[in-house]
Amino acid sequence: MNNTDSQSSTPVNPCLQWHLETPAFFLECVPLNGRVYGFPYSHLLNYRLEPNPDIEHAPDAPPERLGLWFSTHQVVILGWHLQSIRACIRHAQGFTVKALDSRYANLQPKECFVSDIAVLTAGE
Repeated sequence: MNNTDSQSSTPVNPCLQWHLETPAFFLECVPLNGRVYGFPYSHLLNYRLEPNPDIEHAPDAPPERLGLWFSTHQVVILGWHLQSIRACIRHAQGFTVKALDSRYANLQPKECFVSDIAVLTAGE
C-alpha cells in the first residue's frame, strides 16, 4: 500500500497534516476536545523533544514529550515518533498536529502518533 496522498504526494498520517503554502506563518494544534489553536512561528521561543517522564509511573504512557514555548502559551505534545513534528518546526513548515485516541497508536507503529496535546497559558 502506498502511504501517500495521491494529489499532493505528501505522506499520509492521521496526526499530521502538512500545509504546502510557503512561507508558513502558523502551526496548528488540535487536542482531543477538537478546539483548533494556531500559533505564529514568530512567537516560538524554543522547543524540546525528550522522553516522557511520566512513563516511570504509568508504563502505558506515550514514550515521548515535545514541549513548545511561545511568548503567550506552552504546548505539550505526547506521543510516539515525534521527530516528524520536530523536523517540521525546525524547517518552519506549515502543519496541523492532531491528537487521536491512544487506542489507535499501534495501527502504524513506526509513524508519528500524537495521543495528547495540552495548551497552557504562559505561567501555568
